[in-house]
Formats: sequence, structure tokens, C-alpha cells
Amino acid sequence: MKGLSFNVGTKGSYVNYGIPGTGLYDRKKLSSGSPVLSKSSTAKSVDKESKSQTEVSQELRLRMNELGEIQVYDSESRLIEDQEFLTKLKKMPQYKEKEEVLKQEIVAKVHKVNDQFINIYQLTPKLKTHQDWTNEYNNLKPVVFLKKEFCLPEPPSIDESVSQLEERAKKEVKSILFWKNESKRQEYINENLESLRTERVKWENEKKQFLQEELERKKKIEEENKNIEERKPEIKNYILTGNGDYINSKIEEILSNLKLPVEFSVDFNFKEPSTIEVDLDLP
Repeated sequence: MKGLSFNVGTKGSYVNYGIPGTGLYDRKKLSSGSPVLSKSSTAKSVDKESKSQTEVSQELRLRMNELGEIQVYDSESRLIEDQEFLTKLKKMPQYKEKEEVLKQEIVAKVHKVNDQFINIYQLTPKLKTHQDWTNEYNNLKPVVFLKKEFCLPEPPSIDESVSQLEERAKKEVKSILFWKNESKRQEYINENLESLRTERVKWENEKKQFLQEELERKKKIEEENKNIEERKPEIKNYILTGNGDYINSKIEEILSNLKLPVEFSVDFNFKEPSTIEVDLDLP
């Protein structure tokens, strides 16, 4: 504690405490007899008094153990057990202030640990019951892949579009200047062909994307069906029957992947067919 120390000399034992940097301090004699109190407004009187005796100055350290008991240590971390000394030390205001600070630190620490335990259930995995596994087994049925057809109507090909535009040009592009009809009809075809070509390309891209999605859907269903084929005998032959090796390996897998905010130790013993003994140690 800053500003708190004790002296041991030929004239007895003293405790000094004050406000660092101000020169204000109090001194109390701890040896048997009436306590002596001296005050000074400067640090000079402290120097004069210290010269009159051989002193050993130590800084005290206060710590609170897990039981809420305060223990006093010297600067070399040695526990002070002199009851007469401790009784008089506990009457000092600085001791009481430090005691209150230590209590609040312990309270905050306890609250933090309690919060971790209160929320611990949110981080633990939910375990399935026998009925849950039975329902899962009964619901594991292969999915039949039903092929879908691309439903957008196919636009004419480029060659077909050119033929159609030529027919339309003959009907719609006419002039008394008949020698110019051929060139004007070609212009008509060129102007309308680009939009038909764009429409055709868009349709081809959409069909390509549709076929790719169908391929991925089929592959996904095949993978799910394969998992179902593997999962059903696993549930039937290992889980519902309580296979010892399988249960032990799965419990170890769950525990190894479990993340909790506190350190814990757990041991378990599986007794076939349906009992697990658990020894759980929490801090």
C-alpha cells in the first residue's frame, strides 16, 4: 500500500501512513504500552526522528484469499502472523479502505464466474432421445430425381430468321422504283436480324444455365441418397442397439469439440446397453 510502512528499531515497532507527495503522515507505536502519535506538516521531522534510532522500513502488501480472509505480507512476500501487530493495523483507516477495495475485486470476480456458469447450457450440444433417433431413421427415405424440361419456347435459328425476314421483306418493302427493291429489302433484313440474333443468344444462355442447375440438382440428390444409405444402417446397427465402441467414440468426439468458457474435467463410463456414468469436475 502506497504511503503505508512499518519500522522496527531499538525503541520499538511503528506503523507509518500518510498521503504520498504531501508530507502529511501519522505514526503509531505497535509495541506494548500506550500508542504514541506524532504529526508533522513536512517530511523533515520524519528524517530527524529516523536518525535517532536504527530502523528497518518495509512496505506492507495486503491480499485476500479465496475464503475472503485478508493476509498481510512484508515487501519480501513473507506472511505476517503477529496478532498484536495485525490487531492494531486493522484499526487504521488505510487498512479498512484497502479491505473494501479487495472485497469489491472478489465480488466482481465471483460475478464474472457465475455469469459463465449461468450461460454454460447455451454452449452445450442438445442430445437426441431414443425416439428422436427412431424418427430420424424412419424419415430417411431416398429422393427420386425427376427431370425437368426447359419450358421457354425456342426462337428460330439464324438461318430460319433470315428466311422469315426475306418473306416479310417481299411483302412489306415495295417501291415503284423496282430496281431499288432488292437493296431496300436487304437493309430491312439487316435491321431486324440483329434483334432476332440477340433473342436467340439469350435463349441459348438461359437453356445452358438451366441444364447446369439440373445437373447440380441431380448430383446433390445422388449424394444425399448415398448418405441416407450409409446413415440408416449406422442408426439401426450402432445407435439404437447401443454399440459400445461406437458410443464411446462419439462421446469422445463431442467432448473434444466442446468449447466452454471455463476449464472442466470429465470422465465417463458407458454401460451397455443404455447407461452412461459421468464424472464432471467444474472449478
